[in-house]
Amino acid sequence: MTQKLASALLRRARNWAGQITSVAKSLAPNHLKSRITSSAQEISPGRIKITVNARGKDARAQEYGSGLHSQRGAKVKYFIRPKPGHKFLA
Repeated sequence: MTQKLASALLRRARNWAGQITSVAKSLAPNHLKSRITSSAQEISPGRIKITVNARGKDARAQEYGSGLHSQRGAKVKYFIRPKPGHKFLA
């Protein structure tokens, strides 16, 4: 593969990664929008990997659900406990 073609493919992959990030940010809750990133890297000649990440405490729950509504992983119940010093949930 020529160097010119390889660099053109990588440029297009970075463009696609940016478009994917824009769509993800438009669908994400406000507190996660700034934490969504993407990258494109050439793994080997002719193979390019596009990665999109969402970093945040509840990013996984936003994507796959949590507790009994989880679409991935174990479906488990979790308890919500009151804050220390309070009788009721606050």
